[in-house]
Amino acid sequence: LWMSIDNAFGRLVTLDADGLVRARDLQTGERLTELPVLESGAAPGSVQAESGEGWLTVGDGLGGFVLARPVFTWEPVTGAEAGSGGGGADSVGPGTFVQPFADGGLRRWTMTIERLGPFEIDGIGPGAFDTRGQTERSRTYVGGGESGVATGALRGRRALGGSVRYRARADSFEITKDRLGSMPDTAYASGDGRWVYLVWSSGRLAVVDRETEHDEMRVIEAEDTVDAAPITASVMSLGSATLLTGDGAGTVSGWSVVGEPPRLVRRLSRRVGDAAVRTIRPGDRDRTVVVGLADGSAVMFNQGSRKRIVSVAPEGFGEVAAAGASADSSALVVIDDTGRVSVTGVEPGHVESSFGALFGKVPYEGYDEPAYVYQSTGDASAEPKYSLVPLIWGTIKATVVAMLFAAPLAVRAAVYSGEFLSPRVRKYGKPTIELMASLPSVVLGFMAAMVVAPFVRDQL
Repeated sequence: LWMSIDNAFGRLVTLDADGLVRARDLQTGERLTELPVLESGAAPGSVQAESGEGWLTVGDGLGGFVLARPVFTWEPVTGAEAGSGGGGADSVGPGTFVQPFADGGLRRWTMTIERLGPFEIDGIGPGAFDTRGQTERSRTYVGGGESGVATGALRGRRALGGSVRYRARADSFEITKDRLGSMPDTAYASGDGRWVYLVWSSGRLAVVDRETEHDEMRVIEAEDTVDAAPITASVMSLGSATLLTGDGAGTVSGWSVVGEPPRLVRRLSRRVGDAAVRTIRPGDRDRTVVVGLADGSAVMFNQGSRKRIVSVAPEGFGEVAAAGASADSSALVVIDDTGRVSVTGVEPGHVESSFGALFGKVPYEGYDEPAYVYQSTGDASAEPKYSLVPLIWGTIKATVVAMLFAAPLAVRAAVYSGEFLSPRVRKYGKPTIELMASLPSVVLGFMAAMVVAPFVRDQL
């Protein structure tokens, strides 16, 4: 149902269909410890993951849900217990295991399940839930039942000296089954809380605008889905602004809301294989995506640069049940439908850069149209942008403007100092100008920015 890879500590964490969160050794697949994701120990009715934050929205199958995530803490093992440690990781109790490290030391790890909730939503049956948000205290929820789709907000408030208490507040409008024609198979909340994405396995897509004042414009159907292949997998990308879908033809598409009035359009279309897409796992640190296919293969590519990083096809593997990469994209893990695990080391290089990303227009999140943008830093809500076109064009513009002023002055100054300047002044002026020419222009520019510019600013 969910998988996370921690390559630094050689750990693979999975949430399986029986409701247990299991920590495994990344290289051997040996189980280290396990704990139930739900306090009751029951199997979850649904699971949706939020990339980056690590929160899982786990439906209990009874009309409620909890937010959960595994948390690992460690302490050094010393004394007699350290001397009795074996060569590998060993489970020492529920939620606890001991793991050796390259320096020869041992660490005792404790896994706990951090939970928020449970939350009970009125009017929703045993459907699937999803929650997303910018902070833990302000999140949007969406739930699907037999009669319709329910949306609302979770608000947390910390009592004086106590824990955070949450309240679920439903939206004032209803999205009924009659209005939609049929119930979607999956629903997702966006990270900014405005949009709710609805996905049908038939290929139909729509979004619900939670903020519009015009009810007739609340549900927006996606464009370009007339000849769409059946959707076999879907997930929200890092930042929860783009919906990623995979179809039976081996194509991954990215859908975003753009423009005014809003439109749901396809911003990404990437053929990753010939078999049906079974799983899509966004990265937790950047826009790297891992796609698992029905033929047992997996593909890692970057959503922004469109660069294919690696493709693997483990020998003898059946249909991929789960696939994902470590946060630094240096390890690719594939699990097939029989439970076999394959771990592949990867040299990802610079995944965000490609010829198209450096010199072409890219459809960045938050931009209505593909654009040339340079922004070297990024986070979960905004990917880094490495287009060199703004830098090249900016350099050309600055050079042309500077030459318009510098060329006439320089030519006239040279003619004047060479032909009209008195010998006494030329004796000192000419060497001074030649010394200034020996200084790098970047030093002169730095001195102008640090000294001249502040002086002129204060005087004006």
